[in-house]
Amino acid sequence: MNICCPYKSFFVTTGFLFVGLLSISQGVNAYARVYTISNTTLYVSSVDQTDDTFEATDRVIVMQMQDDVLGNTTNSDAFGGLGSINNAGVYEVATIASVGSVEGLPSTIVLEDALSAEFNTCSNCRVQIFTYPNLGTPDFTTSGNMEPRAWDGEKGGVLAFEVSGTLFLGHSISANGVGFRGGNRSGNSGGASCEVSVFQTTSTNYGSKGESIFYNTDANYLAGRGRMLNGGGGGSSHNGGGGGGGNYTSGGQGGPGWSSSGCMPGSGGLGGIALSGYITPNRIFLGGGGGGGQQNNGVGSAGGNGGGIIMIRAARIETIANSSILANGNGCADAGNDGAGGGGSGGSILLEIPEFVNSFGSSLLISASGGDGGRVTDSGVHAGGGGGGQGTVIFSEILPEGNVTTTTASGTGGCNVSNCSSRADNGSGVLNSGIITGSPSFLNIEWLEFNVKAGTGNVVKLDWRVKAETEAAFFIVERSFDLQHWDQEVTIKAGPLNQNVDSYAIQVPQMGFGSSTYYRIKRVDLQGDQSMSMIRGYSSELPNRLVKNPYPNPASDFLDIAVNGENVIINLLSADGKLIEHFSASGLIRLECSDYGAGIYFLECTSGATRELYRVIFE
Repeated sequence: MNICCPYKSFFVTTGFLFVGLLSISQGVNAYARVYTISNTTLYVSSVDQTDDTFEATDRVIVMQMQDDVLGNTTNSDAFGGLGSINNAGVYEVATIASVGSVEGLPSTIVLEDALSAEFNTCSNCRVQIFTYPNLGTPDFTTSGNMEPRAWDGEKGGVLAFEVSGTLFLGHSISANGVGFRGGNRSGNSGGASCEVSVFQTTSTNYGSKGESIFYNTDANYLAGRGRMLNGGGGGSSHNGGGGGGGNYTSGGQGGPGWSSSGCMPGSGGLGGIALSGYITPNRIFLGGGGGGGQQNNGVGSAGGNGGGIIMIRAARIETIANSSILANGNGCADAGNDGAGGGGSGGSILLEIPEFVNSFGSSLLISASGGDGGRVTDSGVHAGGGGGGQGTVIFSEILPEGNVTTTTASGTGGCNVSNCSSRADNGSGVLNSGIITGSPSFLNIEWLEFNVKAGTGNVVKLDWRVKAETEAAFFIVERSFDLQHWDQEVTIKAGPLNQNVDSYAIQVPQMGFGSSTYYRIKRVDLQGDQSMSMIRGYSSELPNRLVKNPYPNPASDFLDIAVNGENVIINLLSADGKLIEHFSASGLIRLECSDYGAGIYFLECTSGATRELYRVIFE
């Protein structure tokens, strides 16, 4: 398998021999803050091209990370509530037309088309642009763990890429703790009194609020018990715990504080708000940061960072070793006899992937869970941190099964005392409530939808929708049995011009009985430029099949054939239909690839009037 990489700094290899040998983390994106948008021109600053570069014809994503959404600024428990969500979390895929640079770094990025969505670049807003590379030709095999640059207040926190074919995954893709940042613990301060009514303050005697979807420029909002939207509130005197950050669900309230000060109901920070009512495939958020704990003995702890964002589009994922895709919030350090920080919320994972396969007994863990609040290790009751809320995992198809585990769990509230006889509040929400399935295409700029399904009779129905373009000429439907070799199936003329959306539907003969067949569509314009759809797989799922799909396919050492019937006749045919071998089989049989040589073969399986045909490849 040949692996190709379109950017300079990413190391790749071929085959699977590297699995488990390389653990250094690698990034794939370039980032920049967008501070002004004028038609198709984006003015950028704070550019990070460590892992990729902004170049003409590159695909990019523009995302509203923070917006002017703060709705309540009173010194009450309502502080930090949501006004209007505005454009927070909205993103759009685009293509670069040109890049203008100053002293070697991009200063302007001109897009091929004006953005359809609105983006707000106000003082309390942050918009960023990051590259959206296509890895592989068409497949891509990971060669090490992958992670994004951490969010720094202007950019980062997101890992995004697409693979036209199969993503062979043997490592971790992690955005743990790279989202909105946790609040600082307080300075050493505090008498015996319990201050439950300080929700906003400039004083560093109180724990700081966690970062959120609102870019804060007001020092009066820095600290205090009040949440800052999905960022947790800071602990108040005396020794209150920080609140957990929120995302799909809200964060938990921090513990009450030192028992001798009579803190009831408590001086803990309030948990960050839930954003579940606004989360869609086209609007997602970084996990909210946890609030910092309040201390007077120098042993309190800061709030945890929220989880970042992962966006992957691929025809399929095949795990080749135990792997993970993670956007968990960070937990917090323990506190002694002070207040502990609140856990960061889980982030967001978008997976536009129709097929998941686990090879060699491997497994895949997908998680966007909240971090645990910090614990008190002293024998006296003080305050643990609130647990972080759940993040979200969004699938374009149904929930993957088999050895794929998906979870969005709420973080656990930290112990208020060393024997854990009481705790701060957990993040809210029923386990896995942040998992969303069956969402439409959301990471493609031109191909709005592409489906492959059974038609009437022995046919396969293909339908697709694209953004209409006056330059479109025709579409070429291509078919493959192995994702390596593609044959042209049919050519379709483009529809009428000047429509907002073009929709198409055709039927093609089913090839291979019970075997997997893959389809893709190539769009060609009048100048000859091409745009490729994603790959969609189809399996006939015939009842009472004579054999299960031969595995592995392609095969390099052996090919296993599980025969369901008795005395099934199997003919091994060459690519041109010549008989290579003929035998009668039952149960599990194994063919050694070295006995036949590399090439394309067909297995013809018959029993009575039933005939099945499978295309196999020996490497």
